[in-house]
Amino acid sequence: MLDASNVTALDDRQAARLIGKLFVVEPGRVSMDGEACDEPEFTRHYEDAVRYLREEAHASSWKLGLPLTVTVIDLSCTEALVKGHDHIVVLWKGVFFDAVKQAPGLRGQATR
Repeated sequence: MLDASNVTALDDRQAARLIGKLFVVEPGRVSMDGEACDEPEFTRHYEDAVRYLREEAHASSWKLGLPLTVTVIDLSCTEALVKGHDHIVVLWKGVFFDAVKQAPGLRGQATR
């Protein structure tokens, strides 16, 4: 867990329980610890990280470790921000989680 928006749907205890859980990306859905977003859009756009997070997520960018210009991937019920190769920041119910792609043969990405 990296940070949270000013308004979230998770309290600290609920967010902490998601640390280490899988964030699964599949063609027709994404899910966090089994809770699914069906029919993700997977559209991407490029944004100034500081401005975008301030205006869209009501959050600061400094704790997230993102590049100055960030690739934002719309997932219908949430977003992923590309941090690097095989590394994203997932915004889930107002909380930002680090997610790193697991080794081949393992399913999804574990959040931390």
